[in-house]
Amino acid sequence: MGLITSKVEKLRDDFELAGMKILQFAFDGDLSNPYLPENIKDENWIVYTGTHDNSTSQGWWKDMDKERQEQVKERFHDCDNFTPWELIRIGMETKAKLFVAPMQDLLNLGNNSRLNKPGTIDNNWSWRLSKNDLNIKEVLNRYGHLAKRHNR
Repeated sequence: MGLITSKVEKLRDDFELAGMKILQFAFDGDLSNPYLPENIKDENWIVYTGTHDNSTSQGWWKDMDKERQEQVKERFHDCDNFTPWELIRIGMETKAKLFVAPMQDLLNLGNNSRLNKPGTIDNNWSWRLSKNDLNIKEVLNRYGHLAKRHNR
């Protein structure tokens, strides 16, 4: 990620490298936002709900102001009960060659499970998945079924 300049775009395109699209960056009200799913026109992208440097999608939603939530809700199947699975579905529906959801989003975890907060030095990179705490098999099966439904 970082600053995407025209030189970076040229390098990416010259070597036919996939670019990144982060869905959490998409919904700012700007219809030309390049992260909006409908603006992902070709396949040479990797779409993520969020990355290791973002809030979990549940944390992203909880921290979002109500006005912005209302703008985003029209895209969801269950407008009143947000889960990261809404973003996962939206990401799966894009034309991107690859879609990635962090485990925290698959498990519907909040920001207490966030991996990294850039610009800070405390409490980063400490979240661990515990096989005793979570139903991993169930969420991975759900993820697999959704991927199959979207030919991924």
